[in-house]
Amino acid sequence: LEVAASLPPFPCPPESGDDEEGEGRPSPGAFNFQRNEQPGAPRSKGVLTLLEENLRVPDYQPPPEITSSNSGNFSSDLTATSWESLEQKKRHSLQSALVIIALLLLGGIVLLAVFPRHANSESSNLVQEIIKFCEDHETTEDIPSNLIPEVVQYRMEEIQNDIGVIGESTWTDCSPQRLALLHMSTVYPRSTTNKQSAATLKDMLSQYALLVLAFSVTSDYSSLQRTWLSSRDLTDVCTWDGLACSSKLDDTQLQKVISLDLASQTLKGEIPSELFYLTDLLLLNLSDNLFEGTIPSEIGNLGKQTNEPITIHLSRNSLTGTVPDELWKIDTIETLNLNRNELSGTLSLLMKNLKTIQNFGIRENELSGIVPSEIGLLTVLSALDL
Repeated sequence: LEVAASLPPFPCPPESGDDEEGEGRPSPGAFNFQRNEQPGAPRSKGVLTLLEENLRVPDYQPPPEITSSNSGNFSSDLTATSWESLEQKKRHSLQSALVIIALLLLGGIVLLAVFPRHANSESSNLVQEIIKFCEDHETTEDIPSNLIPEVVQYRMEEIQNDIGVIGESTWTDCSPQRLALLHMSTVYPRSTTNKQSAATLKDMLSQYALLVLAFSVTSDYSSLQRTWLSSRDLTDVCTWDGLACSSKLDDTQLQKVISLDLASQTLKGEIPSELFYLTDLLLLNLSDNLFEGTIPSEIGNLGKQTNEPITIHLSRNSLTGTVPDELWKIDTIETLNLNRNELSGTLSLLMKNLKTIQNFGIRENELSGIVPSEIGLLTVLSALDL
């Protein structure tokens, strides 16, 4: 409207029938947008000029020319925003992945902590239930089949074969040997037959020997069961009370049980022959207890795996029978104390084999006969108590 208001009066053609002299009638070329060029008249702006002045478009600015000197900056400016967005997405994805991995690891740790504990609790309950049954019934009575799951019975047989123990024909369901295998089947629930390392089999055999001892104690039995069967690490006997093991220099070296000290524990029962599967013992101290029965002939297994001096204390018990010949054949004994028992028989001529013995006591027993002259061959003997 501003443009139209500034235009000069436009000459209009006469209406039809207006036949006056032709003044004001435009010539055929009069309808154009040329400026009025009448002499002496002021110039007026035409439509095109006004349009150009009022509708002027800013001058076109061509994009900067990309050269080798500024191409890097130009490309960087164009992609900076998108690159930062991409980096943020990558960071967010990485953070999400790390969070998921952390949650999975945490869940795995929780499962490892909860389920083994739950399994151990159930296994402990199973053992305790069977022990209670054996206490309430005759030891020769069979345990009801519903108390021991079939898979547990099968695992007991596998462990027995793995560690090579014998004597099954003399065992009853409530025998210490059966109870030891039962407990081990809960500690080693998965079958690993033919896949056990020598170290693992050695540890299992040691554990079996000690568990048989624990279940052989018939009076105040809970003292051993409380400390051994409830141990934090059931597979590592070296952490059990009263035990000591040799140092393990590397992964290829077996860790051996070298000391068993259970003196003054008021333990009552027989010393099981399985105890002497611990062939690496350098110290056996069962003195001042209530052990009864005979000294197993398997005690002769001591010293077969080592040349180091051995100490045996069995004094102040109620052991009966004769001293087995196998004991006199252990040529690395340094101390042997059998005082204050109920041993019978005579001193064996095999005493001459105790060439390294320094301390020997066997007083307050029921021995008879003469002291053999071979005792004079014990040249390092420094203390003799008959």
